[in-house]
Amino acid sequence: MPRIYRTMHKTCEQCGDEYPRHRKFSKAQWEASRFCGQECMGSAFSEQNAKDRPSIEDKFNSMFTKADGCWEWQGTIDGYGYGVLDHNYRRYRAHVLALQYDGRPVPKGMMACHHCDNPRCVNPAHLYPGSAQDNSDDAVARERLPVGEGSPQAKLSENQVREIRSMNGKSYAEIARAYGVSRPTVTRIINGETWRHVI
Repeated sequence: MPRIYRTMHKTCEQCGDEYPRHRKFSKAQWEASRFCGQECMGSAFSEQNAKDRPSIEDKFNSMFTKADGCWEWQGTIDGYGYGVLDHNYRRYRAHVLALQYDGRPVPKGMMACHHCDNPRCVNPAHLYPGSAQDNSDDAVARERLPVGEGSPQAKLSENQVREIRSMNGKSYAEIARAYGVSRPTVTRIINGETWRHVI
C-alpha cells in the first residue's frame, strides 16, 4: 500500500472533505492541489465551465439584429430554412425561442408559425403559436401553397373540372372512369368541396 503523509491534510474545494498528501505528490503538486480526487476535480471544472458559458438567451440574442421588418437569424440554418441554436448539447428552433422570450411559449402539440413567410425571421411580432391546421389555413389564405393546376398532385386541369361539373345525366362512376380519377374525387368536385376557385 502506498505510504501517505498523514501529517499533511487539505480540505477539498468541491466536497469539503479533508484529504491527505499522497507520497506521489511533489511539494509543488501538493501546494497546487485543490481537490480530493478526479471526480471532485471534474465536477468543479464542469460547474465552472457552465458558469463561463453564455446563457442560451444571451447566445440567442447575439444571432440577429433588430430592425424594421424581419429579424434575420444569422446562426445555423436547418434543411428547411429555419434558424436553429445549439446549446449545452441540445438543439433549439430559433423562432420557437423567440416566442418563448416574448412571453408566449409554444404549448405542447402546437408550433411557432410565421405571418411573414420567412423561416429565418425571429421577430416575435411576425410569429404566433398555432396548430398545424392554423399554419396550413394561413398558407392557403395568403396563397402561399399552389392550388389547382399549380399543385404537383393535380390530376385534372381547370377546364376538365368545368366539364365534370357540367356533365348532367352521367353517374359519378362514369365520369370518374372517363377522367381517370376516383368517384369520391368527382363527388367532391361537383359538391364544391375541392377546386372551389374554379367557376
